[in-house]
Order: sequence, then C-alpha cells, then structure tokens
Amino acid sequence: MYEFLNEYELSEAPGSNHAYSNLELGLLGHILELQSGKSYDKLLKQYIAIPLGMNDTFIKVPASKKKRFADPYNYGVRAKHWDFPVLTGAGGIRSTAEDMATYVKAQLGLQESNLASAIEKTHQMQFDSGSGLTDAVGLSWFISTKEDTIVWHNGATGGFHSFTGFNKEERTAVVVLSNGKESIDDIGFHLLDNRHPLKEMQDMSAVDSTKLDSYTGTYQNSSGIKYYVSRKGNQLTVQITGQSVNPVFPKSENRFFYKIVDAEIEFTNKEAGEFQKLTLYQGGLEIKADRLSNKESPVKRKEVQIDPALLDRYTGIYEIQPGFSINVTKENDQLMAQATSQQKLPIYPESETKFFLKSVDAQIEFIPDRSGRYTKIKLYQAGRVIEGKRKN
Repeated sequence: MYEFLNEYELSEAPGSNHAYSNLELGLLGHILELQSGKSYDKLLKQYIAIPLGMNDTFIKVPASKKKRFADPYNYGVRAKHWDFPVLTGAGGIRSTAEDMATYVKAQLGLQESNLASAIEKTHQMQFDSGSGLTDAVGLSWFISTKEDTIVWHNGATGGFHSFTGFNKEERTAVVVLSNGKESIDDIGFHLLDNRHPLKEMQDMSAVDSTKLDSYTGTYQNSSGIKYYVSRKGNQLTVQITGQSVNPVFPKSENRFFYKIVDAEIEFTNKEAGEFQKLTLYQGGLEIKADRLSNKESPVKRKEVQIDPALLDRYTGIYEIQPGFSINVTKENDQLMAQATSQQKLPIYPESETKFFLKSVDAQIEFIPDRSGRYTKIKLYQAGRVIEGKRKN
C-alpha cells in the first residue's frame, strides 16, 4: 500500500470529482490505528459497538460465536471468508441484522447516543455532481436524490453482500444482508421506496443433467484464448484463460448465462453427442471458439520442492510497464506475487526458474543475468508473454 501511494500520480485535481475507493477507506482506518496505537477492532468497539450496544459486531468473530458465522457463497459455490490485514476499514466488519438495525436507529436519531453530532456530520453532502444513486456523497455515505432522498451504503466481499439505507424525512430504514455474491441493492431501495424497481431475474431452464457431458471440453477462439467447460455435479462451469472458474446457468438447452457478469455462452454444432462450437456473448460482441478436445481444465502443473533459503533471490519489484509492477515477496517459506492494485497471491515452483499460480491460469518465469542475479521476469497469461525488469 505504501509503495502504491508513493508512486501513484493523481489523474484529477483534488476536489474536482469524487469516486468511491476501498483503498481510501482502508487507508483511513490504518491511519486511525497508527494515530491511536490501537487496532481497528478495538477502535470499533470503543467508539461505536459498545456505546450503541452492538454486541455482535466485530472484526474477528470470537470462537464462541463461530457457529453463527454464515458461510459465504458465490452463485451457489461455497466461498471463503475474506480478511483485510491492512485495509480493515474498507470491509472487515462482521455484524448481524439486529446490530445493524441498532446502527440505523442511531443514524435516524431513534436511539439516543453521544454519537449524534458525529453521525449528523456524516450525512452532510460533501460533493454533488448531479442527480442519481451515487452522484452525491457525504462522509462515506452515498446520497440518492433520484426519488426521495435516501442515504445509503452497500458492501460486497467474496460470498457476501450487504445494503443499508434510510430516509430521514420518513424516518424509515432498511438493512439487507446476504451470504451470496449477487447484489441486493435493488431490494433495499425498493423496500425504502417502491418507485425503485426490482431487477428482473433471468429465467432458468431445466437441462437434463445426463446431457451436461456433451458441453464439457476445451474450446479455443482465434486469438488463442481457451474456454475450459466442466461440470461439478449438476453445475456447468466455465474457466476462460487467465480467469477464475465461474458457474453458468441454463437459459435454454444450448444457451447458458453468467450471474457474475452480463454475459452468455451458446453451444452449437452438435456432432456425435458433443457440441463442437462455443460462442461468448458479452458487451455487444460475439466471440466464437472451436472445440479442441474433451479435456475440461487447464494443464495440471506439478509443484516441485525448492530450498526455502533460495527464495530470497526471487524477491523484488518487477516493472511490467509504467504504473504497473509485480511485487514478489516471501512470507515464511512461501513466495508471493502481487500485481499493482491486485490481490497478493501465492506462486508455486515447477522448476528453479518457473513458478505458477493455482487461482488463475498464469505463470511467472525468472530470468537471470550473467552473474546469476534474477533481473527480469516473464509473465505468461491469456496467451501473452510480457516481460518485466527488476527495479530494486
């Protein structure tokens, strides 16, 4: 985070526009920790949870309450809880519907507290660029003026989604919590004001599970991008080169849709019980791919053992292009790679110079100079090979 802030150049003058930033709120929480000498968890309890009587609001859920901690799901697929070791202020709080109801009561002044003055300041508009759901902003609150004035905020991590909003004039408030990834904002807005429509849900068709094998296999488009179509029980999944595995849902017998993005996959040209062509419909484009084989997943790479004492020679910052670098670090005996503004991920050796990621189809090769020092990397992803030079 410090490295990013040190190198980042502003694209606009301060105060000329506004944009929501998880980094900004995470940084604010980090600064509060540094200034107070206390963890964000202790600050949360001291200034908000304890004064308002929110006894089920934490950063880290106590062991005694773990059984009540909901399991997260990404469109029906079990996910993992996210943790925010530094950017806790951006999305690390765990709470319950009851505690959040208490919180919005305080926002509306329906519950007395010594936070009333501070709460009122957060509702004051700091920037307004027009009318709509997110064009106006207070202190970390969005202010919608599309219909009645609604103060609101939402949040999402892998497998959870939340919405809180209130109408100060009507003195009504809504909290919607979900252990699924799909947005529930429309539900919150509709409950507060039914002039806000509920989104239309995509109708799902029934497909005979015994026929799912006819879709599975590897397809490739003219650019070399591959589509690995596989099944997990009765669920069809698609993994595009360099991306994660995502479930798709039947719209008809040969057309499936994503829930995570506005995109659809169509299978055509069925021969000998297998579809031979795949078409991806996304953003107005139609991208066609041909079946390569019945293989359903990327190449399985084999991890080899490397002396942990040698891992330090790979660490460093490798610049791919101005403003975009890959930072290779070592945590315990595990090598990690983090691209600018992306999540830090473990990389695993398949040789002394080549490492691979398990979460996405990508590999990193370390290139030594004549002295044996690693001064370059090659990133292999989505059919491309990109070089980066070591900066330190």
